Amino acid sequence: MTKKTLFIYLHKIKLLNAAESARRAGVKVRTGQAWSARMKEDPNWNIYEKQTNQNKIGRNHIILHYPLHSQVLQCLVVFFC
Repeated sequence: MTKKTLFIYLHKIKLLNAAESARRAGVKVRTGQAWSARMKEDPNWNIYEKQTNQNKIGRNHIILHYPLHSQVLQCLVVFFC
């Protein structure tokens, strides 16, 4: 059982509050409260869909879009490894 599934079970079936459900499911309390608020606002929200952070740019983005930076990055990897 995943943490999200356990949280939903405790919150909806056992009728525990969001903070206690989060603690028992092994999730940060604030995350559980955010999930609970989101479920109240939008009953059709899928808690299992992947939430991606668009602000972080990974190494692949640098390699594809900045070839000069890619070469420097590869030199650094060879130098330090």
